[in-house]
Amino acid sequence: MRILFLYPMRIVQFWPITFTTYLDVVSVPSVASPLLAATIPNHECEIFDGFYDDSIKRLKEKIRNFDIIAVNGSDCITILNVILNIKLIKEINPKAKIIIGGHNATFYHTQWIKEGADFVVRHEGEITFPLLIEAIEKNKNFKEIKGLTYRSNGEIIVNSERPFLKDLDESPLPRWELVDFSKYHFFFNKDGLTASMEISRGCFHKCIFCAPSIMWKKTQRFKSVDRVLGELHQLKTLGVKNIYFVDDNFAGDVERYREIFKRMINERIEIDWFCYIRADTIYNNPDLVKLAAQAGFKIAYVGYESFQKTIIEHYNKKYNLQNQPYYDLKFYEKVFNICQENNIFVIGSFLIDNSYKDINDIRRDIKALRKYSNFLRIFCFKDPTADFWPHWPVRYSYILQTYNYKLLFEFDTLHRLFRGKGLEKKFYVDFYKQATKYTLYPRKKILFNLFAKKGYSESKYRKKFIDSDFVKQL
Repeated sequence: MRILFLYPMRIVQFWPITFTTYLDVVSVPSVASPLLAATIPNHECEIFDGFYDDSIKRLKEKIRNFDIIAVNGSDCITILNVILNIKLIKEINPKAKIIIGGHNATFYHTQWIKEGADFVVRHEGEITFPLLIEAIEKNKNFKEIKGLTYRSNGEIIVNSERPFLKDLDESPLPRWELVDFSKYHFFFNKDGLTASMEISRGCFHKCIFCAPSIMWKKTQRFKSVDRVLGELHQLKTLGVKNIYFVDDNFAGDVERYREIFKRMINERIEIDWFCYIRADTIYNNPDLVKLAAQAGFKIAYVGYESFQKTIIEHYNKKYNLQNQPYYDLKFYEKVFNICQENNIFVIGSFLIDNSYKDINDIRRDIKALRKYSNFLRIFCFKDPTADFWPHWPVRYSYILQTYNYKLLFEFDTLHRLFRGKGLEKKFYVDFYKQATKYTLYPRKKILFNLFAKKGYSESKYRKKFIDSDFVKQL
């Protein structure tokens, strides 16, 4: 069978500072598609990344020629685009089977069936996905496939959960030959190819603003050191010189990562890389960071989260520090200095919710954070426990019962700023100006002036695109 792996095309463009902003700075191919393609080696597979290929003509040509379209449904702010891509598939090739997977698809699996997907592969897909492809090809019954949600005779069927892989080394090597590397680049080094890679999967921490702990049920599993080095050599052979390590909790096993870094140096991997990493991991392990820098560590996406003790505690972000309060600026200063001493570029992640009551408090914290970041990225959302807010993992059972894709589409910074209660709209506009003032996003000033001067109406914005001739043609 012919299977197309599709990262949804950005039919509707995102707002200026969003969950995917860093992808415009560090553009990388998803590891999920080549990994799943490796589970079905006897089938003809292609990958179409609509995030970086904006040709609707090329996408339509691809859709016409495939039996199965496997859609990436991980990011919640791509909801509307996923729905529009599904509508396009149904219009162009109604016989094609649509499979969706990823974080968001897992959390809202029954809703995605209602939105037009034929199947949802929940959690990881190394076993479920090839079993599903075989069942479709041979017209078998789906009821015995664990980890699958689908529709049968008008009824949505939710099969039992599939246990996670006990050993990530059982996961096949991704089929990187299917990826067009020319679309991707690394922020600091545009020479050579850029790829993504997984050393571990999941996170054992319990921060309630983060999806992976729910997706992977508060567990973290690791590949063996030999397996990691084998993948690195594979990518190096392909000409890859830049890697995004997609681990949710990078260096969660310090000694394992230390051994990986030593072998990367000794075996002359010579690849630059970028990762997400907790601030306390850097703080507690400066020697590990130094070793990582020698192994190619170039960009650290650091979860500072907040200078406010109440916010840190409310979101259950538990730092592991000795004799150092996490809300003391000395903590953040040391984290930043450790990175700077090793020539590591810091993208500081900062979390702001509606517990702030004064714009001056936000200005103060942003000004402080600027001292400890080379690039500032801010997440802004309402306190999800205050009233209804469809944030991915928070109050998990509650949001499953109250799903609304139009609200989920608004899960990005600008929408969330304007939806908060208790503060005037001017507060949020003023805050947005402060939040974006020192970022690297080139279009922010033009877009901010457009929204601030002409006014903002989320209902009109949504209607403008949903009712547009372009979308209607889909």
